[in-house]
Amino acid sequence: MKRKLLLFILIYINFLTFLSAQNDNLFMNVHKKDNSVVQIRVDDIDSITFVEPDIAALYITIENYVTEITSKTEYVKANLKIDGKGFYMDYEGETSIRGRGNTTWGYSKKPYRLKLSSKSALLDMKPAKNFVLLAGYLDGTLMVDAIGYKIAELAGLPYANTARPVDVYLNNIYKGIYIMTEQIEMHESRVNLDKDNSIIWELDSYMDSPPYQFYSSPLNLPVMVKDMEPEDDENFEYWKNDLTEFLTEFNKSPIVNSNYRDYLDLESAVSYFITYNLTRNQELNHPKSTYMYKTKGGKYIMVPVWDFDWAFGYSGSGFIRFQKMTTSVFDWNEGDKPGRRFFKRFLEDPEFVELYKKRWEQFKSKGKFDELMDYISHYEDLISKSIDKNTAKWSQTRNYSSQINDLRNW
Repeated sequence: MKRKLLLFILIYINFLTFLSAQNDNLFMNVHKKDNSVVQIRVDDIDSITFVEPDIAALYITIENYVTEITSKTEYVKANLKIDGKGFYMDYEGETSIRGRGNTTWGYSKKPYRLKLSSKSALLDMKPAKNFVLLAGYLDGTLMVDAIGYKIAELAGLPYANTARPVDVYLNNIYKGIYIMTEQIEMHESRVNLDKDNSIIWELDSYMDSPPYQFYSSPLNLPVMVKDMEPEDDENFEYWKNDLTEFLTEFNKSPIVNSNYRDYLDLESAVSYFITYNLTRNQELNHPKSTYMYKTKGGKYIMVPVWDFDWAFGYSGSGFIRFQKMTTSVFDWNEGDKPGRRFFKRFLEDPEFVELYKKRWEQFKSKGKFDELMDYISHYEDLISKSIDKNTAKWSQTRNYSSQINDLRNW
């Protein structure tokens, strides 16, 4: 693909050179990713050099010198400088930083949350204040989350996150390769909903967002509100009752006699299943990091996807992954928990199963796997220059090429 692109560009440049010989005032417009246009007089071009893209470097500097962020509740003020390496726009500005994550916060390689002083479009992502740095401590490929987001996009799910690999430095101490991505929130640049008329539910057994959380009746699902304004009790009760109506209908037996499809967008549920089955993401069995949203007058949409630490056959021990690739996502060793009961119930609905089979065949026949393989290769190329540096700090990537091959074969 790269060779074909280079050949096309060389032919195009030769064509421009020919035209410029006929016309001294021939200009070329270069359209940049920030939507700006640079106009260049063709006769002024001496040479063109093609440079392989490199991942951006993030330099986070805290005035009171520290070697690590120690709190995931209190922000620390810092300066953020981004070297886009000629591929992304450089950036420098004020930010605040804290730790984030649940299980992942306990690992040596810490994940971070950034809150900028003003909205910015970092690394070609949409303008926002809140961004996340995922550490990927358990991930020897450094891309399982990125691949999960890409599969969700290919499956047709809205609001799939962007994943940008970056080198992170904290007070000039190298922290390794991270994924920079969007914070899940109700925002015009993220999950673009009307806050006054919409809800994002998070199903997560950690239950760490009081006071707006509860265990559902029926099914006993751990439910929290994502991104609700404080002291909005009346709105919370409205949406709690709305979710209870849906789950009550969904829990009727037999499910073929249920009207749950009046409450839930079945297409989104199928796309969600394709994403979680293809990655074998076992988080939904708890459930953890599982989201759905709704706008008044609409149906529940099962997005956005998040957290693929326990995907791609992660063994639950050390850094061993890509096991049991032919085993069901519901086949695990932690019992029949609420998430497993909820999601497995969809398979009792013949309409859901038929739609899943149809969409899965479409996914396979429309070149989605080719796009996915191209994405893996591109991501591998992007981080290749930094792998040795990362491995010197974190041994998980010591057999990097082998792990990438395992990911492709998955």
